[in-house]
Amino acid sequence: MAACLLSALDAEIPEFRLSAREEARLDRVRDIMAFGRSAPGRKRVLFPLDGPGGLRNAYSGVEIFPHLVEAVRALGAEADAMPPAEWTGEMLSKYAAVVVTEGNSLEYWEKLFKKPDFRAMLRDYVDGGGSLFAAVDNSHASLCANAEFARLSREAWNLDMPRGAVPRDESSHGFGDPRQILTGSISSHPIANGVKKVQLFALMPLKFMPGSKMEAVVSLPRTSTRPDAPVMAAQKSGKGRVAVMADPMAFQPYRIGEADNAGLLLNAFAWLLDEKTTPESRASFREQCRRFTE
Repeated sequence: MAACLLSALDAEIPEFRLSAREEARLDRVRDIMAFGRSAPGRKRVLFPLDGPGGLRNAYSGVEIFPHLVEAVRALGAEADAMPPAEWTGEMLSKYAAVVVTEGNSLEYWEKLFKKPDFRAMLRDYVDGGGSLFAAVDNSHASLCANAEFARLSREAWNLDMPRGAVPRDESSHGFGDPRQILTGSISSHPIANGVKKVQLFALMPLKFMPGSKMEAVVSLPRTSTRPDAPVMAAQKSGKGRVAVMADPMAFQPYRIGEADNAGLLLNAFAWLLDEKTTPESRASFREQCRRFTE
């Protein structure tokens, strides 16, 4: 009887097939996820493999933010990935840059950033000449990298990530949502080269503490009640460089092609890797990202 029922159900369920466009997109994601390629002489960037057993977590892996990896490769560098729990100072010293992305793995980010030696390892890496790119969400208390990364950012760079009500802007926003602010408050920092507008997701801005040497790269539009609200900041620290973005979703597929988000991401890695971008390279990268979401 059970076998008959299953056969009947199978007969009623049409065969599932991906469209040619979906197949092409999946092939591209597989290619992006092919870490550890042989690239002698190229600068290397270390990404996190998050989750139990080294599985890529939905937030920290390249499934959600594939364009971070693509930006690295567009600059002629290569991407590797290792579980953050296996990172050591000796390992980090082999990389030109290290990436910390938003994650909801309690086993990794939350526990690791609570450890003083883990935070000291990253701080020493930057001061010794490495570059750190942190794209951490400061608006959702249920996620972990943001809250615990703030321990490091406060200690090392006097940069706080306070929580509160997500700002709204009724006059400049995207997707019909006042929380998704479209900002033109762009500084003259090299990361902002050629960037005029950035489409943001719902977020909480960063806060410079007394003594901070961080420079605002992108900020929310100034208002009488919001005079200074950076969402991306950067500084040279020791011999290294650090850039922090409070809105990683600005680099997510389906948002990366908006405004000048793609150019901002490419510029950020170029600055961290001490490389150069051009209007042509930024336009090419944006088109590459746009095609991904067609």
